[in-house]
Amino acid sequence: CLINSAEELARLPIQQQQQQQQQQQHQEEEQQRSPVFGEEEGCFSAATLVHVETQGPTPIKELQLGDKVLSANNRYETVYSFGHRHTSTLATFLKISTNGATPLEVTPEHMIVLHDGRAIPASGLRVGDLLQKADSLASAVEITGISRITRRGVFAPFTRSGTIVVNEGIVASTFVAFHETSGNLVIGQTALPLSYQWLSWAFEAPHRITCHYFWSFCESESYDKESGISQWVYRPWKALHVLLERNEVLQYCALVLLFVLVSLAAGLEQVLTLNFFGIGVIVVVLPFVHFVWYIIGANKERKWR
Repeated sequence: CLINSAEELARLPIQQQQQQQQQQQHQEEEQQRSPVFGEEEGCFSAATLVHVETQGPTPIKELQLGDKVLSANNRYETVYSFGHRHTSTLATFLKISTNGATPLEVTPEHMIVLHDGRAIPASGLRVGDLLQKADSLASAVEITGISRITRRGVFAPFTRSGTIVVNEGIVASTFVAFHETSGNLVIGQTALPLSYQWLSWAFEAPHRITCHYFWSFCESESYDKESGISQWVYRPWKALHVLLERNEVLQYCALVLLFVLVSLAAGLEQVLTLNFFGIGVIVVVLPFVHFVWYIIGANKERKWR
């Protein structure tokens, strides 16, 4: 018995080492299968459905530049670019199951719109969260499970509003976040009142202006051969990743400059894309409202007299 006990004691450290090695190997395999936040531009899997005008639900892998897809404002908007498009690359997605729709498959960085209108990265979603549906602001679907799945093909279509409706009506952003859980820009430990959704939308303004007036130029857009990321997106995306690794002072200085530039670009886009009806509203309706307001004010003044 003593010998057996001694042998067991001698084997115990070896067993512990083997267990630790097995656990470490399991963790390494799990990490290889897991989507790593920030490694690639956010996108949908090939299993995603989008709603194309005149065609209805269509696999996202069949979507083409120039197609019109349903967006969050219940309008069909032109797909003017693919931020990421690669039909054969192998990627790991978060598979988000809900109580009212086909599971949504997106990379961790890709933003999904919550029921309250906030867009946050998929990696920040939790079971029980409510996702916004396009048919009504009052309707929502609840997340019932989150798992991982590996598929070939990544797709990230861009629309003018920066939103897109997928599967059975779930509203998603067309952009990504640079923080694992926050939908707002984070510098250091501080979450600023600037959403990644707005910053990305404003940053894309020059791209949208170009496509609006020079569609032939955008229609032949090119992608990075290895990653499949659009050349419009690749360099700014890389530059922002580098910037977020620098010290906070440099980040704040760059943020001020970026905010001014993208605000001007977004404002310019709104002016350049005004149609004649919009101009008519500004020229005719506003003076009319001012005139009515003047008459009401004059009548009130007479009564007081």
